[in-house]
Amino acid sequence: MTRTLQIEDALVDAARAATGETDDRAAVERILKGALDIRRKNAALLDLVGKVQFYEGYDPKALSPVRHDPG
Repeated sequence: MTRTLQIEDALVDAARAATGETDDRAAVERILKGALDIRRKNAALLDLVGKVQFYEGYDPKALSPVRHDPG
């Protein structure tokens, strides 16, 4: 199915720059597919809310390396 849409030139230019595509249609399709993929992944993460349980005393900060400000 083909649709005709009016999209701001600046948005299409930004989509081409972000994706590296040279064709307007390919750039917009790639951005849309990426946005939908992100939404699906977020929905999958939200499905985990309340289902993940950690053992008592679990400290995630103890597992991550120490980070220092460079200056």
